[in-house]
Parts: sequence; C-alpha cells; structure tokens
Amino acid sequence: EPQVVTSMTFRFRTNRPLFPGVEVYMKLPGFSSPILELPVRGELRSKLEGSVARVDLPGNVVSFRVVETIYCVNTAVSVEMEAIQLPVAIYENDPSLLLWTSERHSDLHKSQIQVSPQIGSGFKQIF
Repeated sequence: EPQVVTSMTFRFRTNRPLFPGVEVYMKLPGFSSPILELPVRGELRSKLEGSVARVDLPGNVVSFRVVETIYCVNTAVSVEMEAIQLPVAIYENDPSLLLWTSERHSDLHKSQIQVSPQIGSGFKQIF
C-alpha cells in the first residue's frame, strides 16, 4: 500500500564475500522514512554496524556498513529494515532501484535490483 510506513526485506547474493568496512548502497527513489537510522532485523543484524541501515533522504539512498564478513556468494541472505515509507507508485521490477557497494569501482557498475513488487498503480507522474 502506497505511503505506508512498514518494514522492507532486502534479499541478495553477491559474487564475492562482503568484508568488514564495505558499505552496501541501495538507491530507492520515492522511498522515505521518519527516521534516519532504520533498525535492522534478521540473520545479518549482528554483522552490520550499529544493527542499522542509514537513510540519505536527499540522495534517496539507504546504506549499511559490514562489520563481520558476510558470505553470500552461493546463498541469498536477507536484511529486514523497519520504518520505510513506501512511495506513491513504483513499477514491478523497477529499473530505478539500484544496488552497489563501496568497493573500488563498484559505483561504476550499479546493478538494478532484479525483483521488486509493484506499489500503487505502478504509474508515475512528474508534476
């Protein structure tokens, strides 16, 4: 349901382990939050700095920093973030939802989040 504050699960696999100090970034246009540090639940909670994901509202980016190696090469892992406000509308598998890490040159290869549900009508308008 659009504009509801809820929790969101981010499920992913990588092509190499995520080592301590690496930051994972998600570009989530239209998403918001009433707080800037989102409590994290789930299997990776203890492996993330402060057990939170940080919100950069002007940049539409949510990020978290790894403090203990995450092995997610052959197995998908999940991060559940609380207090995310959903956008008014988003397409199914929306190409504007992006993912990258702080590793060298990763920002040059931002990846589209492959699977995401439609929110609202899926129709976006710019006023």
